[in-house]
Amino acid sequence: MNENQKSKPLLLIAIVATLVVCAATGIMLLQTIQPENSSWFPKCQFYQATGIHCPGCGATRAVLALLHGDVLLALRNNALLILGGPLLVIYIVRQNRRPNFDPRSTLRVVLIMVTVFVLFFAARNIPSPKSSPFAPVPTAK
Repeated sequence: MNENQKSKPLLLIAIVATLVVCAATGIMLLQTIQPENSSWFPKCQFYQATGIHCPGCGATRAVLALLHGDVLLALRNNALLILGGPLLVIYIVRQNRRPNFDPRSTLRVVLIMVTVFVLFFAARNIPSPKSSPFAPVPTAK
């Protein structure tokens, strides 16, 4: 086993540990500081400037709803994140476990992801950003 092969598992462990620490920190922040009641959480700059929902709008509220066990509210706030996020993680894990993979398959997946992203962006704003069934649930003020 050469030096490069020995360092790969250590790098993977470091990456996973960093992701776990970041996720745990984010979960603790969401549990202690409610996004609706605090200006600490950033607002969507695209929505602030245009009044149009980007594909990421409602992601914080969706994660918070998931933490509280409300899957339907999470889906209502950002279905792309809730449904697509786990699928993306599964794809990345599967690709990294394959010794030989075809780069064309990665290109196909990227094209599919971009298409879904654009379609979700359009669906969130048709017929209007306020009346679309895919728009995030408005926050109570």
